[in-house]
Parts: sequence; structure tokens; C-alpha cells
Amino acid sequence: MLAERALRTLTAIFAGVAIIVTHTVLKDGLADDHNDWHVIILGPTVVMVAVVLTGILHLGLAGPALSDLQREIWARVGGKTAGLVVLGVTLTLALT
Repeated sequence: MLAERALRTLTAIFAGVAIIVTHTVLKDGLADDHNDWHVIILGPTVVMVAVVLTGILHLGLAGPALSDLQREIWARVGGKTAGLVVLGVTLTLALT
């Protein structure tokens, strides 16, 4: 019970750090007066990467408690999500 709470707390801390880093990257790293399109194109991608990394950490910490079927389902969801992100960025950059 205590170990589960510690793992949940660790995952929540990682998610918070991922959100802060995402906000900093979008606010300071990509946005300026002349290139707002960087945020429009790369913003959703950076947010999706933060969400996926949080999910990967959560599944990694909860791994022993999950069945093989549950891990397989989450691996497929993650793979399809990553494929859609790559496809979206590729099409967006190809059309600009």
C-alpha cells in the first residue's frame, strides 16, 4: 500500500515536471514575435510527448501489477499515438 502511494506520487511529480518543461519550451523556446507558427505546429507535439512520457513512466512503475494483456493494450495505444504524431508533424511540415 505504501509502495503504491510512493509510486503514484513519483508519477505525479514527473507529470508536473513534464508540464512545467512543456510550458517553458512553448513560452520561451519556440515563441517570438515573428515565428508564432512554431508554437502552432510544434506545441501539440510537445504536449503529446509530455503526456506519452508520463504514461510510459506510469506503466513502467505499475508494470508488475499489470497483466500481459494490459501491457500489450497500452503498448499498442502508445505506438498508434506516436505514429499519429509523427504523421501529423510530417504532413504539417510538408504543407508549409
